Formats: sequence, C-alpha cells, structure tokens
Amino acid sequence: MTITRVGPLSVAKVAGLLYVVIGLIAGGFVSLFSLAGAAMGAGAGIDGAMLGALLGLCSREGVVVEGAECVSVSFPGFFEVLESLRAG
Repeated sequence: MTITRVGPLSVAKVAGLLYVVIGLIAGGFVSLFSLAGAAMGAGAGIDGAMLGALLGLCSREGVVVEGAECVSVSFPGFFEVLESLRAG
C-alpha cells in the first residue's frame, strides 16, 4: 500500500481554483441581473430578500422582492441604509 502526501501548495491551488470558479459564476449572475432585472420572492428567507435588494442596486431595471418586509426582523433599517447607498 502506498500513501501519498498532499502538500499544502496543492491544497492552496485547489482552493484558489474553487475561489475563481465561484467568483465567475456569481459574477455571471450579477451581470445577468444588471442587464435584465428580476422579480423574486423572499421564500428563501431574510438572506434571499437582502440579496435581491442588493442585486437591485446594480440592475438597470430593478429587482422586485416580494415579502421583503421579513428583513426588518434582523436589520430594521436595512432599506433606509440601502436607499442612502443608492442616492450617495
């Protein structure tokens, strides 16, 4: 039986590659939303509603988030802060 050791450099290369691939996928989604706009429900919860609102900042058409009032549970002033970012 042969046991091979994986060096830390190899692990770093794999982690870097995963970081790049995930970044490209996420960037593709952001680009798609910025071109087309979207409508989404907050069925995914507070995180989904916040993500939709943030994507709306970079969208030309905007993003409609149904049920976004659930955000006030964890971040009561979220939409005021978001509006100040958009205006500023």
